[in-house]
Amino acid sequence: MKTMIALFAVLFSLQLNVNANGKATKTNEPADSIEYIAGTTDVIKHVYSEEFNTWIEMRYINDDELPLKVISKLMKKVPNADFVSIVELNVEGIKTYIITLEDTNTYKVVRCGDKGQFGILQSLQKQ
Repeated sequence: MKTMIALFAVLFSLQLNVNANGKATKTNEPADSIEYIAGTTDVIKHVYSEEFNTWIEMRYINDDELPLKVISKLMKKVPNADFVSIVELNVEGIKTYIITLEDTNTYKVVRCGDKGQFGILQSLQKQ
């Protein structure tokens, strides 16, 4: 499960880079749909399996929507970092957060579980 979430996070970040560069790609990934929540700016992306069962739900959230255990872990591991973006992944009821952080010298992409698990996926130096 952890490997699948990490792999999806990397693929998602690569997909964002490709889309940001304006290049269209054709893949054989499961179908997906986008749900707009009325009265809010929330957008939830659903990725479905071939049997049309919900496989992954993904949405951008604010830092005030993070669970307390995740915030506590981030305060211990990266105390001086600011949030750039937060993506909440819900895979079969297990929530994982892919968080991009910025401090004075680096950008870090970290993965946090809703129970406080923590791992650095990518660290980039600023120029």
